[in-house]
Amino acid sequence: DIYHSKGTGFITPTYDWSQSTGGVSLYSWYGSISIQKEKIQWGNAQHSSVILSSNAPSVPMLSLKLTPVRWFEFNYFHAWLTPDAIDTTFVPITENVTYLRKHKYMAANMFTFMPIKYLEFSFGNSIIYAEDNIQAAYLIPIAFYKSLDHLLTKGTETQNQNSQAFFTISTRNLKHTYFYGSIYFDEFKLSRLKKSVIETNPISYQVGLSVQNWLVDGLRLRGEFTRSYIGTYLNQVSVLWYTSNEQILGNPLGANSQNIYAEIGYRPIRGLDIKLSYNYDARFNQYHCYYKDRMISQKSFNELVWRNQTVELSSRYEIFNNCFASFAILYNNAQGFSPESEPIDAEDRGQTILKGETLTGSNLADYYLAKYSSVMERGRNLSFNFGLYYNF
Repeated sequence: DIYHSKGTGFITPTYDWSQSTGGVSLYSWYGSISIQKEKIQWGNAQHSSVILSSNAPSVPMLSLKLTPVRWFEFNYFHAWLTPDAIDTTFVPITENVTYLRKHKYMAANMFTFMPIKYLEFSFGNSIIYAEDNIQAAYLIPIAFYKSLDHLLTKGTETQNQNSQAFFTISTRNLKHTYFYGSIYFDEFKLSRLKKSVIETNPISYQVGLSVQNWLVDGLRLRGEFTRSYIGTYLNQVSVLWYTSNEQILGNPLGANSQNIYAEIGYRPIRGLDIKLSYNYDARFNQYHCYYKDRMISQKSFNELVWRNQTVELSSRYEIFNNCFASFAILYNNAQGFSPESEPIDAEDRGQTILKGETLTGSNLADYYLAKYSSVMERGRNLSFNFGLYYNF
């Protein structure tokens, strides 16, 4: 939504939207190689992963998966992302020109080890880069991309690309219990861990726990906690943000946010699943990427700017093999809030929309509510969903 500077409120632009997935793969006993357009999820999240989330749009990519032994798995992909920024280096800036988009790519790998039964841990790294053509160095599946980036930009005035690292662990070694955790490093310096240093590392982490069939057969309890610090997923160059189609590839709430998810589920009979869940999404002071050093010097999770709480009661029943009917009742309460502190240059207080003017009070609260909530989610709402679908 866009805030109208003459005070007429918010207007909602329209977009063409479509989604399609598919691909071709070659398989062997030790792995596969594919060219495909699919959604990717890396991380063991039940709700939304902080590394690569299935909530992000699908992307075209070349992918490689290797499983040479029972205790090891390797995954790699090179993807073509849709950039959020336009490239004006090849055309003059005029009102009647269609701008070219800067080419945006992503390369990522993940090494997964299963040293004992029910224990699994993974680590890997990725890079978002914007160049005129594909960089051959990032087609190396097992590379450490940050090191390659430093080598390729050494001695030039070119801005470094945007690299990341991540780690996950999960275990089912305790009966009835599944524990998992993930951490995403956008940037990390040991010096920032000192109490005397005010800068924080832009990271995102997530922990979760699931208990099933304990005390009562068919009963499950799930809980998940996610936090993303200031600066996570951003970069000083906007085309290098950890995004595609203006959507974050990791935690969809973005930087300086928090999520709490809890669920109680029960299967009273075969084919019927009933679930009651609570989801708490919160965004705190929001910042741009232009002044990163000053931005990460601010206190994370300081002032609330947006919050959405959702309670959902849903059920799904398998009518016959692969045919399902579903029904859900949802109540949500989405609110915007106005920070009381003085804004800094890197903070989003509506000034980008209003060409330098900063919103305050209820106007700023409405701005955050419109920016982070769809029209149907603003304020208190009760909604019903039902469906019938067949998998084949």
